[in-house]
Amino acid sequence: MARAEFQLPPLATATDWVMLGAVFLCSLSFYGFRMLEDRAEGGLVTVVQVGDERVAVLPARKDTVLVVSGKLGEVRIVQQAGELWLEDAPCRLKICERMGHIHRSGEVIVCAPNKVMVRRERVGGEREGTLDAISR
Repeated sequence: MARAEFQLPPLATATDWVMLGAVFLCSLSFYGFRMLEDRAEGGLVTVVQVGDERVAVLPARKDTVLVVSGKLGEVRIVQQAGELWLEDAPCRLKICERMGHIHRSGEVIVCAPNKVMVRRERVGGEREGTLDAISR
């Protein structure tokens, strides 16, 4: 009795590889656009807010250590090598300190109990007083 040969189908066809390549190229181009976005329109600034009051606007590339007084006490804001983070916050849970470093436009670190907010935005990119969403 002759043994019938059994062949497994190929794991990927030529069409699968073309689709995979297209997805890879699209994701790579989106990543490239995101990296170039921060350099457009004159660069980034760091905005520091306590409550509703804007306390400081700093160039994002300048190494700075800023101490800001909030509702509970002082927060130390460190900006170094284009990255920004919060150190030494007086809040109990220290979530703002564990947020890590930010460096892109639109990223935010908030110390909610202390009412301190630090965000990155493009120079001239956002108008003051505009809303992007309303919640009730």
